[in-house]
Amino acid sequence: MPSVVTIHTSLATVSSRRRDHLTALASALQMRGLRALLSVSHAQSPILHLAAHGRRVAVVVAQSPTGWVFLWPGAQVPADDVESAARQLAAFVQPRPAWQPRRAHLSAVAA
Repeated sequence: MPSVVTIHTSLATVSSRRRDHLTALASALQMRGLRALLSVSHAQSPILHLAAHGRRVAVVVAQSPTGWVFLWPGAQVPADDVESAARQLAAFVQPRPAWQPRRAHLSAVAA
């Protein structure tokens, strides 16, 4: 009588789904000229590290009641919308303009 033994299949499947989503996001970021590093360990979930213009961002993917989502500080984007996530991340890591004091501007009125 044949038997099937499955050990840690659901955990392996969840981890591989996370890795697949983050790999797709890394490719989309690369198409935008950004470099990302996917770190994968046996004990933890994979994390996508993005460094650009002096900013560092860690992106994770998690399963929500509505499906898989990419998460990073201040954002949550559906994982099936990789292009939108890449566009938002690219905007997020863009350098912010330096604060510049306003010059005093006086209008002259001739009488």
